[in-house]
Amino acid sequence: MDLEDRQSPGPSREHPAALVPAQVSWEIPLKWRLRPDLMHITGEPQLVAVLDTNAIATACCMEAISGHQSLATRLVLTGRVPCFIAEHVPGEMDEHLDRIARKIGVDAGVATSVWRDRVAPLFRVVDLPIGEYLRPEIAGIRQPEPVGDPDDWPSLAIAAFLGPAAIITRDGVFARLGYANKASDWTVTAKVLRRAAALEGEQIDRAVVAIMSTQMMWAGVGGLVKLGRRFPWTVPVSLVLAAVAGRLLWQARADVQAGGRDLLDHLGLQMRRVLAEMGEYAQLRSDLLTVHDPPWRAESPTERCARTLARSGEAMTPGELRDVMNLASSEQVTAAGLRRIMSAHPSFIRLPGDRYQIGRPVPVE
Repeated sequence: MDLEDRQSPGPSREHPAALVPAQVSWEIPLKWRLRPDLMHITGEPQLVAVLDTNAIATACCMEAISGHQSLATRLVLTGRVPCFIAEHVPGEMDEHLDRIARKIGVDAGVATSVWRDRVAPLFRVVDLPIGEYLRPEIAGIRQPEPVGDPDDWPSLAIAAFLGPAAIITRDGVFARLGYANKASDWTVTAKVLRRAAALEGEQIDRAVVAIMSTQMMWAGVGGLVKLGRRFPWTVPVSLVLAAVAGRLLWQARADVQAGGRDLLDHLGLQMRRVLAEMGEYAQLRSDLLTVHDPPWRAESPTERCARTLARSGEAMTPGELRDVMNLASSEQVTAAGLRRIMSAHPSFIRLPGDRYQIGRPVPVE
């Protein structure tokens, strides 16, 4: 468990109250980082994470010891890495958390309270039909130990269904079968995901600023053109003002040139930093092993719907989901078709207002 990097969370942001405890604040207050139409701005699909019982139990124990948010909690609160768990995890937490807490030397009651009150509400449980467990690309996990481990079968099935997804686990079977990076602890993968999420969010911020600046510039130019057409006398006045401004700048050209050189130096420094961050992000993504579709599998409409909704950051109506999916792909869908898909699949949960989300809240006693 990583006890470093205990930065205070940033301002709170809006989020479904059923999923986030009132005392939890979010690190990223900028809602545009969760816009589905910007999710692919980096050229890579946004990653999701699937956590297993051992990783969550250890995180709860370390959070109980330190009093600080665990790395798993902070990963969820970035808002950029949707985190899910399999349907068997809540039962295993109730069954094994006391034993793990005693092994680590933590008060079992405190660890259980952390799980039920602070950690469990952050995750969503994804229920899958039996067909999703029979994917041939995850056949290795269905083999008996020591080759596979059927106990981890549901977590891998969720990762394949929502992929590309990273599995955060202490179990070495995923690395042994090539589904996850070989690491000394689950926190290694969590750190990589959290850093990649931060870099991805910064890239989206820059893209939004560029879009807004371009829109404001064109709006200003369009306003001047309309003003000139409606009031022709404003054209010569604008030219005179431009000439006066040009003369003043010419007279102060030495200061302007010095300021321009400073601006260019600053822009160059910022550009080098942006390029370095982009290189770091690309390296993190390339080094991270994920569960994803094999080359021979074509993404089904249900998978496309689930993956888009899982990365949206909030529940959507079929119409909203249709608009996002049609914007990101040439394969057009209809709201009625999406409603039929989501109504027939157990992983989609219908909320009031005909809104749907992936996964249900974690049941706790």
